[in-house]
Amino acid sequence: MPYFDLDLNPQQAAVFAQFQAFADPKAPAGIFLLRGYAGTGKTTLVRGLVRYLEEKKASVQLLASTGRAAKVLADKTEREARTIHSLVYTFKGITGDIEQQAEAGQKAQPENAGQQLLLDFAATTYAPPPGEQPAKHRFYLVDEASMISDKTGVGNSNSLFGDGRVLRDLLAFDREGKYVFIGDPCQLPPVDDVISPALDVLHLQDEYRRPVTDTELTQVMRQQGAHHSILAAAADLRKLVQQPPSRKPFLPVKSHQGDQVVIHRDLNGVYQHYLQVLKSRGDTYAPLICHANWQRVRLNQMIREKL
Repeated sequence: MPYFDLDLNPQQAAVFAQFQAFADPKAPAGIFLLRGYAGTGKTTLVRGLVRYLEEKKASVQLLASTGRAAKVLADKTEREARTIHSLVYTFKGITGDIEQQAEAGQKAQPENAGQQLLLDFAATTYAPPPGEQPAKHRFYLVDEASMISDKTGVGNSNSLFGDGRVLRDLLAFDREGKYVFIGDPCQLPPVDDVISPALDVLHLQDEYRRPVTDTELTQVMRQQGAHHSILAAAADLRKLVQQPPSRKPFLPVKSHQGDQVVIHRDLNGVYQHYLQVLKSRGDTYAPLICHANWQRVRLNQMIREKL
């Protein structure tokens, strides 16, 4: 197919056929879920989907849940990408007295946590550039969608985006647009949540009453090469998530130990090793993945203190 760099396997071809039906101008403004494991060819498909939409003269906006994810998406597609927050929200103001908040921050005591200075951002809606007519067919492709929050009050330590329900604000941004959520349901859900609402069919249907096309890639294509052991270990861990054992399981990663997979006895060992790699190779080479948000917060704090 002219839109793709490689020949699609039958599973990928079936997903593309479903996407073509979803993208048909006569189809309603719905949601398309592209869920897939690492190595199943999501990147190959996304590049092709963008080319397909561009050929159809559709308006395509590439989005991601974080700045880093947006950069990765831009590199993969060779197109401009931005964060959801930069598209949907506009700066509203600062809550609290700056001098009082600065003084409270210097004390760095837990009792001051509720007194933090907040940058307040308000949700906006789609509007064409001045002097231009709205594009007839608008698509929003959102990568790393597993991390999109849909709970009130969820935000980082110094910013508040709407009331915290980023998924709701994104879908309300353009009620006539079509949304493609791309991600892996086994990755981290949003803070204080146990599911990834943007990848959950029932949540999307019940909460937003939009038609949902649900697709999933499971056939791993990228088995050979530099990341073979990592992908094999990830596949074994995924089986435990999908089919939880009745007893505490043997950690399957142990069978993949080597140059690519290293097991540390505790969090401090992970921290020391990661810091060494980070200083020698940089953060592009050394992403850090955690199985719980509290670990992410703690490790980020420890690492920043040393950099």
